[in-house]
This record gives sequence, C-alpha cells and structure tokens, in this order.
Amino acid sequence: MKNILSQFISAVLLEGRMQDILKKYPAAAPKIKELSNAGVHPKYFEWAAKQLVKDSTIKMSDLTSSLLYLQNNVQSFTKKDIYAYTTTKQLEDEVKRVSAKKGAKVAHNEAVVKGANKLLEDDTYVVMNVSTKEASVCYGAGTKWCITMNDANYYEQYVDDGAVFYFVINKTLPPDNKFSKVAFALSIPRNKVNYEAFDAEDNSITLNDLPENYHNFFNICKRDLEQNKDIRISLTAKIKSGQLNAYQILQVIQEKGTSLTDDEASAILFVLDTPDDDSHHYSSDVVHIRAPADIKNEIALGLITDKRNIHIYTLVSLLSGPGFFKAFTICKDNKETQKRHLCITLAKYAYEMTFDEVKVLLSDKDETIRRNAMFSIFDSKSRMTHGVAKFVVENDPTEEHRARAVEFVSPSVAVRLLDDDNENIRINAYHALGENYFNTISEEMGEFILRKMKTPNELANILTTVNRQDDEEFIIRVFDKLMTQLSNFAEVDYTLLGEAGNNFGRIISSDALIKLYNKWIDYDKKISGFSQEQAYLIEMLKMSIDRNNENAPKRNK
Repeated sequence: MKNILSQFISAVLLEGRMQDILKKYPAAAPKIKELSNAGVHPKYFEWAAKQLVKDSTIKMSDLTSSLLYLQNNVQSFTKKDIYAYTTTKQLEDEVKRVSAKKGAKVAHNEAVVKGANKLLEDDTYVVMNVSTKEASVCYGAGTKWCITMNDANYYEQYVDDGAVFYFVINKTLPPDNKFSKVAFALSIPRNKVNYEAFDAEDNSITLNDLPENYHNFFNICKRDLEQNKDIRISLTAKIKSGQLNAYQILQVIQEKGTSLTDDEASAILFVLDTPDDDSHHYSSDVVHIRAPADIKNEIALGLITDKRNIHIYTLVSLLSGPGFFKAFTICKDNKETQKRHLCITLAKYAYEMTFDEVKVLLSDKDETIRRNAMFSIFDSKSRMTHGVAKFVVENDPTEEHRARAVEFVSPSVAVRLLDDDNENIRINAYHALGENYFNTISEEMGEFILRKMKTPNELANILTTVNRQDDEEFIIRVFDKLMTQLSNFAEVDYTLLGEAGNNFGRIISSDALIKLYNKWIDYDKKISGFSQEQAYLIEMLKMSIDRNNENAPKRNK
C-alpha cells in the first residue's frame, strides 16, 4: 500500500511539473506534448523546453530519439544529469559515443542486401538508396550519423517523417576523411524534392560544400526518388503527409501481405476521409484483420468523429474492450439519427464495459439504450449481473425493465424486494430465489416468503412452481391462503389461476385433495357462497379428484 501511495504521489507531482512547464514555455508547449506522447520522462521537459525556445531549428525527431536513448540507457552515460548538456548537439554526440562503445553492429545479412539499392558504382564511387535500418548501420559504419545507431530509433524517426536516404561512398578516401561518405536525406512534400546533406562527421552541408561531381550524384538520387516515390517513401510518411486516403492505405497494406506495424496503423488516424461506399466496408475489414486492438479502437473512434456516413456494424467490428464505451461517449449526446443508432447498437456490447461504464448506459434517457445494455449483461451471464440488476431495479424509470431485472438480482436483494409495492416485482423476486426454493431455502425463509405474498397472483405463482418434492403441508397452506384472499380481490389472472390449480391437483395426494375439498365445501355452507374466483379454483380441485379416481386401479369384485 505504501508503494502504491508513493507511486500515486509521484505521478501527481510529475503531472503538476508538466503543467508548470507548459505555462512557463507556451511557445514550446506543442512540442513538449509531442515528447510526452513519445514516452519521454517529464524530468527532461524543462531542459527540452529551454532548448526549443533557444533554437527553433531543432528537429523533434532527433531530440526525441536522443532523450529516449538517455532515458533507457542512463547507466551507460558518464554524464547522467540532463543539465550537463548545454545543447541538443552535445547530447546527440554523447548518445553516439555511448552507442559506439556498446558496439551495436549489424551483420551483412539479407536485410542489409535488400535495403541497399545501388544506383551507380565505379572504381571510385558507390551511390545507393538505403531503405532499411540494417543497411544504414552497415554502409554508414565509420561515420557519426545518428541513423547508423542500431540501438536507437533515429533512423525510424527520419523515415516516418518522410526522409529517403541516399549514401555516396568514396572508396578511395580514408575513413577519417569527412567526405569519405556523404548522406543525402531527400523528401518530396507536394511533389517538390527537398534535401539535407551530411558529411561523415555529421556536419550539415550543402551541395556547394561538395566537389562538382557530387551535383551529378545528387541529381541521380533526386531522379530516383521522383521516379520511385511510391516505393521509396515509407507508408507511415505517406499517411502523415496526406498522400493517401484510408482506402488507398489499406490497399497498400493488403498488397504488402504483412501485418501493420504500430506506426503504420497509428498513422491511419491522420486520414479518415474514407469514401462513402462499399470500399469503406472493405477497408474496415482489412484493418479488423491486421491492426493491433488498441489501434483498431483509435481508428474506429476517429471514424465516429468524421462527418461522413458510417457503416455501423463494420465500425463496431473494429472495437474491443475500452473502445466500446469511448465510442458511446463520443456519440451519446449527438442528435444525428445515425449517431443515435450507433449508440443503441453499442449498448448491446455493454458486457465489454466496466460496471461504472455500464451504469452510464443504464442511466441514459433513451429507453432502448437502457434495455439493450441491461439484456447485454443478462444474456452474457456477466459477472456484473447481480450488480446491474440491482441498479436497474433501484433506478430505471421503466417498470417493465425493473420487473425483468428482478429475476437476476442476488438472493439477499430478492428477499428485500418481496416487500416492494409492485406486484410483478414481488412475483419475480420470488422466482429469483429459485423455482424450487423450498428445497434450497430454510423453512423459516419459506414462511417469510409466504407472509410477503400480498395478492392471489403471487400465491398462484408459488403453486405453479411447486413440485412433488416440496412439503405437502406447506403447499396446502399456500392453497388455503390463496382461497382466503380470492374473496377479497376482484382482479385475478385466470390463466395463472388455472395453471396453479392444475399443478396443485397434480402433485397433491388424492387423500389430501379430498380432505381439502371437503373442508372448503363445508366452509361454503357456512357462508353465503364462494366468490367466482373461489368457485373456479374449487371446481379445478374437483376435476383433479375425479381424474385421480378415473386413473385409480379397479378393484376386483
């Protein structure tokens, strides 16, 4: 308990620290939130905010990767305190030193070969497109490029932001020459090629800093990207830049024949302009098969907020676990017909929600939503059944719902409901205690229940459910109480009364039936006659006696 409390206090303090930093450095707030979403610890936020305010050219991909590397490998750093670094470049250089010391390397394997597409090679130069991290680590060896660090995610950050890498390697220069290797990071937003260039020391350079022949190498790289942008640019980058709509994205995924990575699936959230036709259904089915559950939830929630038409059951098929309630909260106050229909459908999945979430649905003003949520729990035999039933009985304004829910309450609640003012609720409370409750509940409880039965219909209900294993004397007492009350009540369910009479006559012994019949006939003589209901029940008793006599074995004369 002490550890849990300590963790809670720490979390509160960290959250407070983050809010203070956002107020102190409002210009850096969006980027600090980006760091938070990437998993960077809040203790680095103020240092990062100062750096971002001081230098607006800092790349978030580099900063994020450096901080995460320090955070995850802090014991390997000589300078563990973030404030020991006065610039992001100092931090990045230290990250490279630590990574190099750890000796993270990549063997010349299939991923290296596949990721290195040579565009030109002669005795002096090699120009290649590098499309995998393994190839970047292998062919960038000996440089100070952050994208060659196998145990950090600089390469992924660049690629996801749309960078396509090309290396120019001079085979005649020694490794310590800064032009022994040059990296071009090309991107093509809005069909115009942009570039960054870096020498082997990781200094940012321009084409003017390079020998003349490098202009030709650059043009080779540029032409390759323009001609092959569909295969060179990562799927995530295409999605983030808005080059593909959701349907096109999923077609690409289908053609790849591989599962979505978290980054690829997350990027789909950037574009939710799926066409309003059957392709929407197809697209959602593909995501349903391939995407991680949490990503499917996010995609579905994004689609709900979209203003286009939604195929409800397709959308619901994307959801799981907490996604159902989140989807419900998004559309529950929306007056659009389609969103209300979605809420009604989502209520059928209440069994996927927590008890507190289900109570929100059960408190909705829409009767259909309450009913769907209630039966979702009851039909699924959820562990929440007793609690939900109790909540409905105590809070639902619809009498039909309350009466139905009584059958699913716990025995202790059912006993309490035997005192309810509503006859149907008392009857169902009796059923909730079990149709054969006389076998499972003590005699004292049976007597208690009998005392609580206030109307003939309730007593008749007992007689319809008793059987031959129940105590005959007790059953006769129920019959007697029913006959007595029939003289005082004008409204009785005759169908129920008939079922009670039939069942009673079937399970009581012939001798007991005759004795009971004679007792009530004598009673009839003492009063001015039976009520219509009493006469009906006595007639059924006589029919049972006659039936038993007909079925009795014939004696030999």
